[in-house]
Amino acid sequence: MRKLLSLCRFGEEYHALKVERQGDALVPLGSLLEVTPESLPELCRWADEIYFGGSFPTALYVWDELPKVGKKYLPALVDKSVQAKFGSQVVVATGFYRGVPVEEVDRERTPVIAIPHQELQPVWRELLPFKTKVKRITSLPAGLANLAATLMQASSSFLVAWVGRRTTEIVVVSPEGLVKIARSVPIGLNDGGGSDGFEIERFIVDLGREIATTQTFFKQEFRQAAPTELLLLAGSAVIQGLERFPLNVVGLTVRMPESSPFGALDPTQIGSLAHLLGFFKVAEEFNFLPSELVAGRRSKRFYTLAYGVLVVALIGAGGWLFLQEMEKRQLMQTYKQNFRIYNETRERVLALQMDVKSLRPLKGWEKYYNEVYRLRPRWNMLVSELASKVVEEIVLDDFLIQPDKKKRVSGVWLSSISGKVKALDWQSGLEILRFFGSELEASSCFVVRNLSYVPKALSAPGARTFSFKMEIEVKTEAELEQHEV
Repeated sequence: MRKLLSLCRFGEEYHALKVERQGDALVPLGSLLEVTPESLPELCRWADEIYFGGSFPTALYVWDELPKVGKKYLPALVDKSVQAKFGSQVVVATGFYRGVPVEEVDRERTPVIAIPHQELQPVWRELLPFKTKVKRITSLPAGLANLAATLMQASSSFLVAWVGRRTTEIVVVSPEGLVKIARSVPIGLNDGGGSDGFEIERFIVDLGREIATTQTFFKQEFRQAAPTELLLLAGSAVIQGLERFPLNVVGLTVRMPESSPFGALDPTQIGSLAHLLGFFKVAEEFNFLPSELVAGRRSKRFYTLAYGVLVVALIGAGGWLFLQEMEKRQLMQTYKQNFRIYNETRERVLALQMDVKSLRPLKGWEKYYNEVYRLRPRWNMLVSELASKVVEEIVLDDFLIQPDKKKRVSGVWLSSISGKVKALDWQSGLEILRFFGSELEASSCFVVRNLSYVPKALSAPGARTFSFKMEIEVKTEAELEQHEV
């Protein structure tokens, strides 16, 4: 069993919910918890995984009609489109859905969520002591959309409204659980029983007006018929109030949760906990964790997989590979040491990035830091690319990367790779080496400069190994960004 903690901040309120993952099922533990600065560290220490969602006031939700371009150019195109809407002075984190929307009328659009970094930084600073546990940082409307799609199983777009004590979130949701329009309106209702009949009636009138406004905005933005189904996620006070004062919205059908996908949680309890239940399965594209942290986690997973494949290969190859085991162990130890140094450096870079971005007056230092960082290779991508190109006939003895001192101003980095090729004869070894070189040349990270091949020396009876050495130019962060654009 895994202990999951859902955190949600909207306005001045901060709520939490403890959940256990039992197999594929999620089982909420207890009821909603009010979070304070004193109780947050204790809650985070309890959890194995942390999921955070917030009602970011400057978040942008848009379905853009973008030109047809290759997949590698689409991120840059989305970033430029979003930047034009926010303004060139605002640094923005974007996420966009890479799949094809279900509804035929939406197939030419790209769903995008964008949040300024200045809104994400306070969240990340607060969760930084527990960064290894944080699995997702996303928006409250994205969580509500995901939960609503699970509950509704709709075939067309629909509305969902979640009612809090001070605010109400109104979201238009696509059938696959994507946000089409999201609005946070300053109306709410206390579910504790303290509201009188006049207050309930006034809230329902205000809610009907805001829903009608959302429908009108949807028709103008998407040029489609307004959704006519509303999933209401609220406490008992709102639900009972609707029996006395129905929503005055023409053609609108109001639905409540009829089933619960969360263990023994009753459907009537979902409404008051909805803002905490939807974060667990939001589309991965809308996860706003710092990019450096995501890259580090991917590289660790790749290393674990690569090491497992190596062990299986050693067992299956038999006695001949035992002669090469010591060399491979030495190479693996060197790799582990370099990987540890890389992780330590990456953590320092992440901390420095957060510090630099938070020091608004010191723009010059931020510019200097970005320029120095961009003149270095993408280490995690470089290691992954090299590992994917090495074939089983090639054993690497040495892998060295250092700046080209003659061209240091332009940020050129050189790499030397030496090792052996296993083949029946030197001609076969040369063909294997040529294939390896062409694969490296095809990668966006490397440019092969020189190759030295020495077809001599037997390593064991019945097998031949031939030494080689390559000199390679390694692309920097700035060169890769230019290539992508």
